[in-house]
Amino acid sequence: MEYLSKAGLTTLVNKIKALLSEKVDLTALSKVAKTGSYNDLSDKPILETGTTTFQNSGYHNSIYRGKDISSNEADGSMYTNIANGTFDDIFVGDYFTKTINGTSYVLRVAGCDLYLNRSDTALTAHHIAVIPDTVLGDYPMHDAATTDGGYVGTKMYADTLPLWDGYFSTAFGTHLLTLRELMVNEIASDRPSGWSWFGRKTIIMTLEEVAGCNAFGAYYTWYPYNIGISYGQLPLFRLSPDKICIRHTYWLRNMVNSSLISAITDTGDLNRKSIVNPNGLRPMLLLG
Repeated sequence: MEYLSKAGLTTLVNKIKALLSEKVDLTALSKVAKTGSYNDLSDKPILETGTTTFQNSGYHNSIYRGKDISSNEADGSMYTNIANGTFDDIFVGDYFTKTINGTSYVLRVAGCDLYLNRSDTALTAHHIAVIPDTVLGDYPMHDAATTDGGYVGTKMYADTLPLWDGYFSTAFGTHLLTLRELMVNEIASDRPSGWSWFGRKTIIMTLEEVAGCNAFGAYYTWYPYNIGISYGQLPLFRLSPDKICIRHTYWLRNMVNSSLISAITDTGDLNRKSIVNPNGLRPMLLLG
């Protein structure tokens, strides 16, 4: 076995420093390498505020930071760094406060470019997904005990979400994007049986996006109708699972049958709730 000489090792270290010293806190990196733990944000081998070494969505989806970027949202620099695809100074878990319909909410970054190139008409605009830390209010999914029109046949989809589309459009203007998704629009034999493309700005998430799995059976003939293009656990919930349970039950959109739709409960379990009972609205938005 060959070993590097002391001089060779010094040369190698100096080359690494030349490549990385402007971007990475090498002292912190060394400390983490030795201890294998992070005590606080300053101990993490994370890049300095601002310019980052890797300016792409994959890198920014791989690190949970949790920084307040309200000033970046307010001065518009956040949107500039989204539009150019660098996502500079934007990481999963970062958050900003925004007044929406008279109430201040904390909106947290769930991921970058998660839906790029998806949909019947490809979504080509760079974007971030954001999710409120709390529910926006409690609403029934529907005003009748059953719905033959699937998720898009519910009162939530027809009345409540368009209301919030308007509130969010007022708050974010043209930065609020529309996502076209495959959604359940038909129920037969008490199971989802059809889908079509629908555009929405206020987006109720799927079980897969929040929990990373399905909880109510995955029978191949009807399971795909609930998912469409909305598969894969969001980076926010993958990197920080404590953000899933917020001690308030909130709706997801997977239909169990004509009278039950999935939800995350206040205790954190994956459950199914009657569509006539009010539960929390905790949607996802795409900003670009």
